[in-house]
Amino acid sequence: MANLFDEIPNVEPLNIRAGDHVQWRKPDLAADYPPSSYILDYQAILEANAETRFVLSARDEGGSFLVSATSADTEDLVPGLYHWVAVITRISDGAKRTINQGRFEILPNLATATGDHRSHNERMLSQIEALIEGRAKSDVANYSIAGRTLTKLSPEELTKWAATYRRLVRKEREARSGKSGRKVHKVRFL
Repeated sequence: MANLFDEIPNVEPLNIRAGDHVQWRKPDLAADYPPSSYILDYQAILEANAETRFVLSARDEGGSFLVSATSADTEDLVPGLYHWVAVITRISDGAKRTINQGRFEILPNLATATGDHRSHNERMLSQIEALIEGRAKSDVANYSIAGRTLTKLSPEELTKWAATYRRLVRKEREARSGKSGRKVHKVRFL
């Protein structure tokens, strides 16, 4: 296995584990935006809470931009899905331009993690499956006490919701792994 500290990718990561050292290069930008004249920053905002933000700055390394964040830099990042923009700033006058955008997920720092770090979809699927299991023991669908009525979801409705959340969880896991659910079949014609 290659030393992961020596392998520096030329693309932005799909996910970052809080507490991990992370880095990537952007050598393709140097021709149009020499690092001696420009600054490159990645500004990220948490999808679920716009108040949660952070910035990763690149530095000039051999005429190429290198984004590098130490374990200490990332250890307190809030887990979740972030939107990011890559902003290039001209040093001479401070003019800025967004040159790229994307998303990455901050995964929890397992050394300090507490609580439930599953996604909303994973938590909902778990709760629906527990309801289905509980329903198997008790088939009461309606309650009426002192003139108040409570109606539970039918088994068919629960099954439909479970299927929906299973699909959403599968898509999330595929996105995290960088794999799409689609398979490519190669065909050769003679």
